[in-house]
Formats: sequence, structure tokens, C-alpha cells
Amino acid sequence: MTTRDIYIYAKPKGIGNPIPIERVSNAIVNIQHKLEISIKGQVYYSDAYIQWENGIPDIRCGKAVRISIPNFESTEYHNFNLKIDFVGTLNERIRDLCFIKNMIKHKEFSIDKSRIPFENFNFEHEEDLYEQINNLKLLKQRLEYYGVKADLNLDILTDEDDIKLSIVMEENPPISKYNIDLSGSRILKMKIANIAILLMVEEDMKEGCYKLKNFFCKYLECYLCFNWNNGTHTHESIFGSR
Repeated sequence: MTTRDIYIYAKPKGIGNPIPIERVSNAIVNIQHKLEISIKGQVYYSDAYIQWENGIPDIRCGKAVRISIPNFESTEYHNFNLKIDFVGTLNERIRDLCFIKNMIKHKEFSIDKSRIPFENFNFEHEEDLYEQINNLKLLKQRLEYYGVKADLNLDILTDEDDIKLSIVMEENPPISKYNIDLSGSRILKMKIANIAILLMVEEDMKEGCYKLKNFFCKYLECYLCFNWNNGTHTHESIFGSR
């Protein structure tokens, strides 16, 4: 690793040693060796890598987090710049924000179990960070309640998806706020980005809200029935309301 210009070498036929053929300034170089990034033994990234740009190493963690360490070779406290882009899936964003939260709390992180301490680090939007973590975790909890196992891709949400998510986040969505068409069926299918949710919806006019329940886990039971005919048997699934 070097902070100087990078030279590209070639080895012509008949010459024993490689010779420099071009100098590259302000290059961006990725070091392909994978790094494990952890805090107090908890691993957050197992595939981080170092990218050198203008002589300064950046540690790239996932899609969103970049840690720039100008005094990388220091054996004492380090200075660094932290940049996060709010991109990625729901689980990736929760991981990224929790990583930053614990960096603030412990004032250190580890690269391949080598501890990197730091000081004088102030995060101006710490309260916003905690609020975002809580909101993302609540969204994950609500999706799991409705039986969603796939990781929601937040990068491809549309305006319509945002409205659907706001309905999912409400425990009892108010009728005055949302207009859900229940004329055909009480079954509501929602396609949100890369996931699909199937809900049973009840309209509670007395309380002025919709009651949402997981279609599979809350309303339906599956019974396995056997019909014996002439020594053979068949089976069928029968769904009944609770």
C-alpha cells in the first residue's frame, strides 16, 4: 500500500526484470482481500475490502458504509471520516445503522480482530439514527407478523409502495385515512417491491378502522382428511375459519 503514484509494469520477452511502462495518478485501487469488521466480538461484515483513492484508504463495508482513515498506519488513536448512503435491503440497513450505533457507543471497531480505537468522534444526528433504527426494526417486525420471510428491497420502492407500507405499519389503519376496496372480497393482496402480502381485512365501522390479520396464520387452519375407498385412500386439504 502506498500514497504515491502507481506504476504499471510489463515484462518484455528477453528482459529479466519488469520495467515501468505507465504512471497512474489519483487512481482508485480495490484490494480484493476480504476483511472481517466487528465490534466487541460481534461481526457485522465478513466481506469488507479496502479501496485506495488519492492515496487514502477507504474501508468499504457492504453497500452503504465507507470508513476513510487518513492515518491508517498509526498505532494509537485514529482519525477517520464516516460516510453512509441509505441504500440496501431492510436487513442491510438495520445492520449498517446498528454498526454505526455501536461504533459511537464503544468508540472502536476491529478489522480482522485488530482493534481500531478512536476519539473525538461526534455524530451530529444521533437521535435521528436511533429513530431510523427503531422504525426499520418495527417495519421488520410488522412484515414478520404478516408472514413475510423475504428481505424487503427498499431501493426499489415506488410511491404506491410507500402508501402500502404505511398501511402495514398501522396496527388499525383508520378508514378516514385509507380507502380499501372490500366490495369483492375481504382478502387483500399487496405487492410491495419484491415481496407479496396476503391479508384478511375487516371493516370496523364502530371504531372507524380496518382490522388486518395474516391470511394464513390468523384466519385459516388446514385439516388433512383421509377418505378410504376400497382399500385405497385419498387426501385433501380443507381450510376453515377460526
